Amino acid sequence: MNTDIHVGDTGLEILADCQQDISAATNITFFVRKPSGATTTWAAAKTTLDGETRQIRYLTAAGDLNEPGIYTIHPHLTLGAWTGVGKVGTFEVKALFS
Repeated sequence: MNTDIHVGDTGLEILADCQQDISAATNITFFVRKPSGATTTWAAAKTTLDGETRQIRYLTAAGDLNEPGIYTIHPHLTLGAWTGVGKVGTFEVKALFS
């Protein structure tokens, strides 16, 4: 399987490791900025790594990766009294046939 990401890909797993226990977290999302500058939110879920609930996971759906270029994402959640974002990440989406 090709490791490149292309416009229109669905089922791509987006993971963010929060590097701490987030089992009590709520309101879990990814804030996403597309290459055009448009922003959106992807509803995400908690998942485990090495037996600890510390990752945020999202599977891309139709329409999510509709622009070629660099996508910037921030995991966002509420944990206790704190609500905020984690470290920013980026990934490239290539145009079809590239």
